[in-house]
Amino acid sequence: NRAADFVTTDQPTKGAQNPEITVPFGTVVPAVTGIGFSDNQPDFDAIIRTDVGEAMNDINASIWSRLEFQVGDLPPVDLLTLRMKYDDGFVAYLNGVEVARRNALDPLEYNSNATAAHPNAQAVVFEDIDVSEHIVDTLQVGTNVLAIHGLNLSPGDEDFLLMPELIASSSVNDPQYMTAP
Repeated sequence: NRAADFVTTDQPTKGAQNPEITVPFGTVVPAVTGIGFSDNQPDFDAIIRTDVGEAMNDINASIWSRLEFQVGDLPPVDLLTLRMKYDDGFVAYLNGVEVARRNALDPLEYNSNATAAHPNAQAVVFEDIDVSEHIVDTLQVGTNVLAIHGLNLSPGDEDFLLMPELIASSSVNDPQYMTAP
């Protein structure tokens, strides 16, 4: 896709896609986190909620996911952690800004493979990635988007997994008082 493929508007909407354009990489599948497929691995199967095996296996090593979330108010947040379960690599973007990558080429192509395997035993355990430096310039009140370009080792790899969590927290403690010392 190119910027010219989309119509922009001053309206507070997500924009409108040009009616004559087609999705270049197949169909759009609504995603629930826990994206992937497996070759009957119980640890993967317990996590996968959106099976993309038909769209991805033996076709392409890359997949894109886009997860919208709402922030009603920005309390004093100074810690932002991206928690990822993944097989084999990814690049994560928060509101269009790259915030983390693992086993990914630079520059990244639309059909890139992961640059290394991420062992299955590690893939099903969350890796916590501190992305706090992106709070001020990226996280916003209203609609936010966590987009992830998932990378498998090859199109023929027999399993794939993406399971993101984004956690905002504060290290600042609010004062608390006891009525009696």
